[in-house]
This record gives sequence, C-alpha cells and structure tokens, in this order.
Amino acid sequence: MKGYIFIIIFVLITALGFDAYYLNENGKSFIWEIYIVFGNAATFALSIFAFWGYIEYVRNEDVIEIVFSLNDKEIATGLKVLRKNCTRGEVQGLLRILSGGKTFDMQSVLRKKEILDLVDKIQTGKEKKLLITIESNEVKQFINLPDYSAVLKKCL
Repeated sequence: MKGYIFIIIFVLITALGFDAYYLNENGKSFIWEIYIVFGNAATFALSIFAFWGYIEYVRNEDVIEIVFSLNDKEIATGLKVLRKNCTRGEVQGLLRILSGGKTFDMQSVLRKKEILDLVDKIQTGKEKKLLITIESNEVKQFINLPDYSAVLKKCL
C-alpha cells in the first residue's frame, strides 16, 4: 500500500477534475476554477523539482582527479573518476592499476578515517580533487605513474 500512495492520490485528483468539469456545467463551476489553479501550481512546482534534479545529475557527472601529495608537492596520477563513482573501494582499485596490478601498501592513508572524510566531501560536492598524502617510501609501489622516474628522483 505504501508504494501505491502516489498512484492513488493521482487517480483521486484526476477523478476530482473530471467530476468538476463534466458534472458541473462543463467547467463553469468554482471547483473547476480551483482545480485549474491547483494544476498550474503543481506544474510550476514540478518544473522546479525537475530543474533541481537536473542540477544534481550534472554535479554527479563531474570528473574528479586523483593526485598524490608528497612533501607538499602534487604528483599527477593521470587517474580520474566521476564524482558519483568516487568511493574508497573505487579509489583503491584505481590505485592498484598504478601499482601494476600488484597489492600496494599505503598504511599512511587508506586505513585512516581521513580518506573516508575526503571521499565524503567529494561525493557531497565540497571538494573537486582527491588529494592523497603519501610518504616517499610509498611512491616506489606505483610503477605506472606518469613520469615515474622523475617522481622517484623527487623522493630520493
């Protein structure tokens, strides 16, 4: 019953409109005038909700760049993910690509609450970049980083 409440309300309002129009002098009644005003107000409200839904859809299609931070310098990973797909598990899977498909160890970040807070901020639209702070000994795991040798020189 709970799932059908909107259908029931729709049918009742439609029946009220037919009743007001056909049974009361073909649309010349006071009830029909109220029904027209209600219909116009509902149309306006639904257009606002549709616009709001579209804005949410567009926001969720934002592309989020994943970047490492090492000694206050940003290292581009070349990885990007849609905002709606940005989860801890997705980030770990993408980082595994950088590690050449091998298991990687990032104790400094991925096992702490900060990464969950950052992912939450990204999903709610408060952040536009996933900045992962790593230690110099952790960079060596990510052999598929763009310009890997230059990154290693910065670390050593």
